[in-house]
Amino acid sequence: MKKERIILFPGHKESSAKKMHPDTLLHITPGKAYRIGKPSNRYYEHLHPTLEPGRMTVKDFEDFRIIKDMIVIVSSILRMTNGARIAVLRRYDDTCFMNKIKKIFLTVDMGLASGELIALDLETERMLGLNAS
Repeated sequence: MKKERIILFPGHKESSAKKMHPDTLLHITPGKAYRIGKPSNRYYEHLHPTLEPGRMTVKDFEDFRIIKDMIVIVSSILRMTNGARIAVLRRYDDTCFMNKIKKIFLTVDMGLASGELIALDLETERMLGLNAS
C-alpha cells in the first residue's frame, strides 16, 4: 500500500513558490516606492527611457547607467498586447532623470528577477516618511 504525502498547508502550493525568485513575490503597485538596482549586464536590459528601446544608441545606454540607486515611484502599470507588464516609473522627488527624461519604463517580471528594480529597505522608507508595508 502506497503512503500518501501529508500536506501541511493545503491552500499553499509550495512547488510554484520555490521556483519563483524572491523579488518576483513583490507586488508592484502604483504609488509604491522602489530603488533602481544595478544593470543586469553592462547596460540596463529591462529598464528603458522609452517604450521602443531599439531607438537608443550605445551612448544613450552608457548615459542611462547614472540612474543607479535613484528612488522611484511607480506611477502606473501598462499591460501590453503580448501579455507583458510594463511599469511606468517617475523619480521620487518629481524631477527629470538626467534633466530630460520625465518617466522611464520597466518590464516588470524580468526587471525584478534581474535586480534592476529592488525594494526599499526599512531605514530608507522611514527616512522618506513612507509607510513600510
